[in-house]
Amino acid sequence: MGALSSVLAGKKDSGFIKKHRKAFFIIANILIIAAGIALYRNIFSILPIIGVLLHTGAFWIDEEKTIRRISFAGSPFWLVYNFASHAYGSCIGDILSMISLAVSMIKYDITPKKNGEKIKCKN
Repeated sequence: MGALSSVLAGKKDSGFIKKHRKAFFIIANILIIAAGIALYRNIFSILPIIGVLLHTGAFWIDEEKTIRRISFAGSPFWLVYNFASHAYGSCIGDILSMISLAVSMIKYDITPKKNGEKIKCKN
């Protein structure tokens, strides 16, 4: 369901989806929640539902700063779930994802830009 929501979000500015963007977003989230409930095993099963809702929800947003923040907020849910599930390789991926998002938030959202200039990478 998360993959479907991501595909739809990728086409959010085209034709029929653009016209009914809010409805597609709501339906996609309902499907994600329904799939999560159908696959429920224990209290930890709630964590990936929240993580998917945050990650895929971020794709529906146009503002990059907000996308980074919401994506970052979804990662700890996956980290805890993967740790509880003994998926340690995925935990490493979650940690790397959070580091990457934190670096980009610092670089683009927190660090002030000088005289309105874009930040340039140093070689």
